[in-house]
Amino acid sequence: MKLDVMNDRFQQIVEHSLDGIITVQDGRPVYVNPATVSIFRYDSAEEMKSVSFVDLLAPASRPFAFHDPEGLSVGTTMKKNEEVRGLTKNGTIIDLEVNARVVEWNGRPAVQTSFRDVTERKKIEREQARWLWEQETLTTIDRQLVAMVDLQNVLEAISHHAKTLTRADFVGVLLVDFATNSYSWRTMKGNAHPWSSDPSALTELHKILLGTKKPVMIADFGTNRSYPAEEFPGFAREKLVSIGGFPLDVESRREGMLVVGYRNEHQFSGRELRLLASLAEKSSIAIANAKLYESLKQREQELETLTGARVQAQEDERRRIAREIHDGLGQMLTAIKFNLEILGDTFNSADGEYKRIEDMKDLLDRVMKEAREISYNLMPSVLDDFGLSPALQLLCEQISKRTGIKVIFRSQDVSSRLEPKFEVGLYRVAQEALNNITKHAEASEVNVQIVRHTGGIRLTIEDNGKGFKVERRVLKMGQTGGMGLVGMRERAISFNGTFTIDSFPQKGTIVNVEIPLA
Repeated sequence: MKLDVMNDRFQQIVEHSLDGIITVQDGRPVYVNPATVSIFRYDSAEEMKSVSFVDLLAPASRPFAFHDPEGLSVGTTMKKNEEVRGLTKNGTIIDLEVNARVVEWNGRPAVQTSFRDVTERKKIEREQARWLWEQETLTTIDRQLVAMVDLQNVLEAISHHAKTLTRADFVGVLLVDFATNSYSWRTMKGNAHPWSSDPSALTELHKILLGTKKPVMIADFGTNRSYPAEEFPGFAREKLVSIGGFPLDVESRREGMLVVGYRNEHQFSGRELRLLASLAEKSSIAIANAKLYESLKQREQELETLTGARVQAQEDERRRIAREIHDGLGQMLTAIKFNLEILGDTFNSADGEYKRIEDMKDLLDRVMKEAREISYNLMPSVLDDFGLSPALQLLCEQISKRTGIKVIFRSQDVSSRLEPKFEVGLYRVAQEALNNITKHAEASEVNVQIVRHTGGIRLTIEDNGKGFKVERRVLKMGQTGGMGLVGMRERAISFNGTFTIDSFPQKGTIVNVEIPLA
């Protein structure tokens, strides 16, 4: 009697359980409680008993169905809190948490399984996981875009990420120029036809769409009369049907639009709208940075051009002054000396006036020598007549003779002439570097080497002097207004070259200039 009461109570508990409970034997349900019928959306327990148990599982979960319980003792646990995916009568996939153990049914082993429908919980978990992935992805995109400075690379990255996030058929970025009343496609992904970056005229409809603050959604393009195909030839050519345009604004100024399109009817989900709007916002910042960099780069190029022009103007002025000293002042000094010699012939050597004339002639010789040196330093004739290598050889010999410093010159593959601007520029760098060495380095030996190689030409000047800390010297140079190092660097940069200094106290200094000749 007590056993029957206990069985009745157990039956009541199972029948009213919120969890689905099903007993399976020989691959088919032999007992199904009402909750199971409800979970799997069947009409009755008898209907469920007519199907195979594996048909209640989604295809991906069927390989994990429990095996035959034959040989297992009653009470053996076969599944514990495992997650599988079930299949309802109408084909909907649901998430289930499963526990299963071996029981006895009509004197034979069977599997009693309890199901808990966790579809809503799993949906929330998946939404959370997707949200976290989206945030991590957007953060990664943000870091990548901020690190870019080239505008075209930024636009290419925007298109790539938009296509990856949405799997759209078509993605493109267009930029607008209201000053010229035009727009141009700067990048496209997924396009079926070649595209051109040439500007196209803005229509009134374009201006209206570009003036909206919110994303623009176009449905049924091609049949939608609000958006005539002739005003959007790119969309028509790509046979787009559903299109979304997301504004790209820089400091409240419309710069362009991120366009995402599908060739079939597509309803943009809230997730897609959220992701694309966020991407457009981050992209706007990157575009602003890239445009700022582009502007700075352009100004730098203009500055380099002006620097080159200034250096060339200086050389032209030096050449003019050297010519005037040589041709004008030199001839006048020669004429004065000739007249003094004639005047001196009118006196004999015992006269005091003769001695004074001789002194004037000596002084005039020194002036003429000084004028020749000034003229030579302004523009060495040997540089114009014979080229860079002989001019540097003579410069090293002159400095060595004048200062007593051992100056060794070596030249490799520089026998042929270079463009005059390169010859003058490299000569001036060497001249300035050697002047600095004689004034400040306290060196006993200097090596000057010029080498021509495949890519260009390299000038190296190395001394064994006292050296200096480069950072301090550059700082001091800026504070005192010295232009020696700046001048050398400007000359190298004006030829798209590089200028470097390696120096350490008591270890000497190496000046290196590389100029490409291509």
